[in-house]
Amino acid sequence: MKFDIFNHVAISAGAGSGKTYTLSRRYVNILLGFNLFSETLSQEVDFDRLDPCPPDRIVTITYTEAGALEMRGRIFSLVQKIIAYSGGKLDGEDNDYKSIDKAMRRFSADEKAMGHIVATLQDAIRRLPESVISTIHSYCLHLIDSYGDYIGMDASPSVIADDEKNVIFDEVYKNETNNQSKLVEEIDETVSFYKLSDVARKFCFDAGFRRAFSRYADDLKNETIDLRNIWLAMLLEEHLKDIAEGLDASREMAQLDERKRDYYDALLGNFEAVLGGETEFQPYKGQLRTTKKLPKALLDRVRKAKSAIDALKDTAVNTPS
Repeated sequence: MKFDIFNHVAISAGAGSGKTYTLSRRYVNILLGFNLFSETLSQEVDFDRLDPCPPDRIVTITYTEAGALEMRGRIFSLVQKIIAYSGGKLDGEDNDYKSIDKAMRRFSADEKAMGHIVATLQDAIRRLPESVISTIHSYCLHLIDSYGDYIGMDASPSVIADDEKNVIFDEVYKNETNNQSKLVEEIDETVSFYKLSDVARKFCFDAGFRRAFSRYADDLKNETIDLRNIWLAMLLEEHLKDIAEGLDASREMAQLDERKRDYYDALLGNFEAVLGGETEFQPYKGQLRTTKKLPKALLDRVRKAKSAIDALKDTAVNTPS
């Protein structure tokens, strides 16, 4: 009973599976105060006792601004199509025609029902600006804007854009690192300084990373976890694909040109050294030049692997185990 507004429903499904289709029809049902869209179509409706709900009394929350815009568009496009159908003006080839026809057909001869549906939806269209279809952040901002005086908060707050957040972060980060030189030196023993900014930025702006980082910190206090392995695992996730493809490419390179065997051995050896926490690394002999035997695409994969391993060396080599 996914369309039934008199029962609670939870929808868990992947992208493109019809969540917006279902939610937009539930929204229309709530506007009307009865299940226009229904899977059974056998429910009796008493139009003298309905309690339609205007847009400003319905809260629709999405994860992103783009999702909110899409939801708003889908809902009010559906409303307009139902109104058009009632006047015989909806194209039979329209994607929503079949579902609207199935829902409306049972009321086509009921003048009171059709009058209620059309009048209510026309009113909803006029009150579109009052509808609350937004992200949770925008909705909370709306509540503060409306009731700030009652809760003792600034009634005119604003949402900081991402570029503004980054400017503020950079300024605060610069000031703090300049004023906390001793702390920075201690941190540098664990995380290379040039990577510290990325970690701090992610800690500030990514709640999931912040929770995971805090759990790791608690484990470290109890000495139940190896910081170096944690840090390396975080880095490996970013670089592992390039390294795997590059090692395969370097092996193929060595098979095509025996002179490149040392390069392959150095690449593999340095990757194993990083994983093992070693601080001595092999030099790369020779240059990677395109030849008839060695195509550019093959060498590019090798170069990407070398860059990825170098990044792991730079960030993990000074991390104590």
